Amino acid sequence: MHRPTLLMIALWLLPLVACQSATDAPSPELGDDAAVASDAAVTPTDGASDEADAEPAPPPPPPPLPPDAEPPREDSPLNELAPGQWLEVAESHLEAHAPDGWTGQVIRAWNGGAYDTRRHRLVVFGGGHNNYSGNEIYAFDLDELAWERLTDPADPYCRASWRDGTDGCVGVVNPDGTPISRHTYGGLAYDHGLDALYARDGAPDSARGGCGTRGVWFYYFARGEWVLYEDDTDSGPVTGCEHKAVYDPASGQVIHRSNGYFAYELDPDCALTGADFGSDPTGAVACPGRWQRVGDSPSNLRRGYDVSGRTLVHAGDVLYEVGGNDRAEPNSNGVGNNVWRIDPADGYAVTPLDTVGENACTGASNPGVAYHAPTHRLVCWIGGADIYSLPLDGSGVWERHGYDGPVSPPEVTASGGVYGRFRYAPAYDVFVTVNAIDENVFVYRLPATEG
Repeated sequence: MHRPTLLMIALWLLPLVACQSATDAPSPELGDDAAVASDAAVTPTDGASDEADAEPAPPPPPPPLPPDAEPPREDSPLNELAPGQWLEVAESHLEAHAPDGWTGQVIRAWNGGAYDTRRHRLVVFGGGHNNYSGNEIYAFDLDELAWERLTDPADPYCRASWRDGTDGCVGVVNPDGTPISRHTYGGLAYDHGLDALYARDGAPDSARGGCGTRGVWFYYFARGEWVLYEDDTDSGPVTGCEHKAVYDPASGQVIHRSNGYFAYELDPDCALTGADFGSDPTGAVACPGRWQRVGDSPSNLRRGYDVSGRTLVHAGDVLYEVGGNDRAEPNSNGVGNNVWRIDPADGYAVTPLDTVGENACTGASNPGVAYHAPTHRLVCWIGGADIYSLPLDGSGVWERHGYDGPVSPPEVTASGGVYGRFRYAPAYDVFVTVNAIDENVFVYRLPATEG
C-alpha cells in the first residue's frame, strides 16, 4: 500500500494562513495572447469593519507544493496576474485537439475533472449515456497554457456493456483494455502518491441510459496506461450517479463518497496491463485492491446515500461538502446551509455549518469549490465573473469578490454544474476552470483578503 512519509506530509499540509496583501500593480502586458482585467472588489458583509486605512499585511509565503512537484515556469504570464483578475487564455479551445471524426462531449455531458499537482495540469475525462462514446483524456498544461490529448478514444469501443453485452461487449472494459466511456460527475481525483487519475462508477455509454459502472480504474500518467482494480461492491460504495472523490494526502488514499465515505487500498506493483484486461472484458482480470468504509453518511440528509449537487473538497486536514439546493433546513439567511465539515480524525464525523453572508454557492448544484491554503479559505465559482470565498476560521461568513472587468468566464452551461473543473493550482497560486470544449480556459487569482 502506498503511504507518504511524515516529511512529505509535513511539507504539504503545513497550514499557511497568512493573509494576502493588497497590491497596486497595473494589469500585466500580455499582448494579444491573453485578455486580462482588474479592479476586483470584495462585497462587504453585515458587520464587516472598515479597515481601509489599516496597514497592509505582509505578503504570504509561496503556497505549499506537493512532494515531487515539478517547478513552475519562472517566465509564465500567470506570475504577472494581479490579485482579483481573470485571465482568458486565447486559442484554448479543447475541441481543437479532438481526434478527427469525434465530437467530444467530455465536458458538457455531466463530466468533471481533476488537477495533476505534479505537472500543473487540469485533467478532464468523460462521456457516457447517449452523449459520447469516446474515453480519451485531455490535460490543460498551466506551464504551456495549452491543451494536450493524452490518449486516443478506444476504437472499437463498447456500448451498453454494463447491461446486456450488445456490440459484442460485456463488463466494464473496451477491447483495447481501457475503461468504457461514462459520465464522471465529481468522481475524478488525482492521486499524487501514485501519480495517477482515479475514476470509478458513473453513467456508462448506452443509448438506453442508466447509472452505475463497476471497476476501480487508475490511469498512470508516467506509464501512459489504464489499470483496472478489483471493485467489491459488497464491502465498498454502491454504484450510481453523482458520486464524489477526493485525494487525501495525509492517508495517501482516494476517498470515495456515495453511501458513506470509503478509502481504497491497492497493490501499486501489480503487473497486469491493458492487454490482460482486454482478454477478459468482464473485469474478472483485475489487480488486487479492497475498499474500507471509513465513515457513514450524514444522518440529517433526506436520503443518506444521495450526494447529488454537492462538491467534496480536501482542506488542510479535514474535508468539506458544499452545495446542493435541497439537502438541509434553511439557515438564518433563508438558504439551506449546505456546508458540511467532515473530520477524518474523528471517524469522518459530519458537522453541518450554518454559514451566512454571500453564500450563493451553498444553493448551487455541483459548484466549483477548491481550497486556498495561503488564506485558509474555500473558494467557489458558479459561473460568471464573481468568486466567493469562505474563511475556515469558524466565522461562517461568505464573501463575494465582485468583478466588472472586460474579461470573465461565461455562465455555466455544462450539464449538472462545474463538478471538478474548477481547481486550485498551488504552483502559480491561481484557479483554473473550463466550461465547454468550444470556449477558452480561464484563470483567476484571489484578491487580497483579511485572513
